[in-house]
Amino acid sequence: MFSRHFIPLLIGFALHNSGPDSAADQTEIESARACLQGSGEAQISACDRLIKLETAAPMLSIAFETRGRAYFALGDMEHALLDFNDAIRMEPQSATAYCNRGDVYFKMKQIDLAIADYQKAIKLDPKFACAYAKLGDAYANKGEFDHATESYDEAIASYNEAIRLNPKLAGAFAGRGNVYLDKDDVDHALADFDQAVRLEPKSVYALHGRGYAHRLMGDYDGAIADFSEALRLDPKFVYAYINRGVAHQNKSEFVSAVADANSAIKLEPTNAGIYLNRGLAKEFKHDFSAAMTDFEKTVELDPKSAAGYYSQAILFMRAKNFQKAESAIGRAVELLPHDAETALLASIVAQYTGKADPLSETAETLDPGAWPAPVVAMFLGKASPEAVATAASAYSPRGSQGKVCQANFYLGEFALRNGRADEARRFLSLALAICPKDYDIRTVVEGEIESFPALK
Repeated sequence: MFSRHFIPLLIGFALHNSGPDSAADQTEIESARACLQGSGEAQISACDRLIKLETAAPMLSIAFETRGRAYFALGDMEHALLDFNDAIRMEPQSATAYCNRGDVYFKMKQIDLAIADYQKAIKLDPKFACAYAKLGDAYANKGEFDHATESYDEAIASYNEAIRLNPKLAGAFAGRGNVYLDKDDVDHALADFDQAVRLEPKSVYALHGRGYAHRLMGDYDGAIADFSEALRLDPKFVYAYINRGVAHQNKSEFVSAVADANSAIKLEPTNAGIYLNRGLAKEFKHDFSAAMTDFEKTVELDPKSAAGYYSQAILFMRAKNFQKAESAIGRAVELLPHDAETALLASIVAQYTGKADPLSETAETLDPGAWPAPVVAMFLGKASPEAVATAASAYSPRGSQGKVCQANFYLGEFALRNGRADEARRFLSLALAICPKDYDIRTVVEGEIESFPALK
């Protein structure tokens, strides 16, 4: 973000204001050079010296802005903000100062303030491509937080303008790709990440984004290759470990998935989501005790992890410990009351504990137009099993396998609920045949088939 054109400008100011061959003149020039070209604490010290010089008045705005960037790089947002405030006070027409202060607000998660500063930078310099890209980042962040479609649209518009102004701005393509991922437009996301990688082959963020898109499209080998390249460039990029592990899991390479989760945990030992991922990989390779330990760690680190409680309920169901399953799934429903899959599992658990089915109470909060709404309707007596099977098979090939897997599981449980053992055996056997090995419902299906003589 910081313009290196400031270097000759600042040193030029020093030379212009210097007298012939004085030690003070040389100190000013050296301070200016070190302030602009240094890094870390040494750069901050040099800018300190320059700011204190009486003859440095013409360059103070640049010096404050430079020192602010140095503080920013060290993670000292408080001092960075103070310096950018001073830079703007001294040079209120500086687009870069506003853009830099926007970075601080963004880092401090004050997104509306960041947006205002990026917009001010663009108003001062309508051709400031990087400011448009940063504005796109801010709107994208706001969209993720608020789940606001308008924010995503604003983000894409900002990235479009950044790319129009600078077609070689890799970060704008990568940023727009991430927004397309958030909008479930994987094809456009992949195209943007491809372009970002072409422009900047060593961008770990572009490689990671492309790997994520490859994984969503079912190209697990391509995903693993991109995540691996990102890790070669940055061995501490924790999200590359996390998502490479998920890609290995998608390929049923559960040992590799656990290994990547282990590497991620070394980098972020308090990240609950990593323990959840590792627990799932252990579950899918039938190491149920170790999986439960990881799910317990998940909810210990994040007591609001509905996925952690849901995963515990799955294992309790397989073990036929329905009382504990009821407790775990009940907590998941409390945390995620609008999730149909969680509500359906609670309903299935209730049929084994003999408790009242909670589905009738929670159904009103569920989206009637989204899968697995037809299953909810069937459980409530408002739709036929045939309607469920038809709805599941109507999805695109990319998403249909999981839906058909779920449909057969739910149809099997519905048949058991109504005392039709032969029909249950047929549906659960179909579920076992079609469910991917990295699908949690498969764990329950295996347990059902193992536990009921009529189903063997």
